[in-house]
Amino acid sequence: MAVATNGTGLTVGYSRARRQSNDDLLPYEQAVYFTNNEIKRIKEVESFIEYSQAVDVNDNGTIVGVFGRFTGGSRDYDSTGFYFNTNTAEFKEMPAYFEGSATAITDINNNGFVVGQGVTEKSGSNRRREAFLYEIGAEKLVNINSLLPCKNDSFPYTIAEAVKITDDNKIYAIATKTVERRNTLGEIEKDSKGETEYESVSLPVLLTPISGEPENCIPPEAETYERQSASWSWLSLLALPLVALRRRRKA
Repeated sequence: MAVATNGTGLTVGYSRARRQSNDDLLPYEQAVYFTNNEIKRIKEVESFIEYSQAVDVNDNGTIVGVFGRFTGGSRDYDSTGFYFNTNTAEFKEMPAYFEGSATAITDINNNGFVVGQGVTEKSGSNRRREAFLYEIGAEKLVNINSLLPCKNDSFPYTIAEAVKITDDNKIYAIATKTVERRNTLGEIEKDSKGETEYESVSLPVLLTPISGEPENCIPPEAETYERQSASWSWLSLLALPLVALRRRRKA
């Protein structure tokens, strides 16, 4: 299945394939790209239950995707990002938040920046995922939330998914925030003890690089990332289609 095509006509996606060593038909799809009227494999499998998918390619011929092992009927906790240079046939595994953190890749721009999301909690049945930014060749990825203003009552957002990054490094994403739960009449709901109930809601946002440095925040207990240094641009957040929220670092 074709998933993406770059400006030169290079197409990427995934397909059923046979093992190169013995010609056995593999049970799960494998990452491929199509060029010069030929379908080419990106990665040779190391296990019969391994899968891979190419999800995007930029105009420089760099392909990004994920690979992992299909176990227990799920891929949720076994997926690793990769990038592949079609000019040199170099395959590289991307770093993750921590060893074993499942990663999803969504987009790459022509500047070599990749976005996606990864698991940030090491245990639990419904582990939280947060969006990241990765520059091809870097030693680690960056949690996008570390590039935003400190989380507080006036800035309650957590970036859970990064969907697309443009060539001017703007990021379209999905943010979550906690709000008071309301019924169909718009009334605040309360529990049996009379206390206000809360829920998490999602909204689309646009993140735009701006001048300045990320704030130095006092991390709350639940914050699992470290704030980034000035080597990364600070991001402003626009809640689509609402207004932009910006805050300068305090002197």
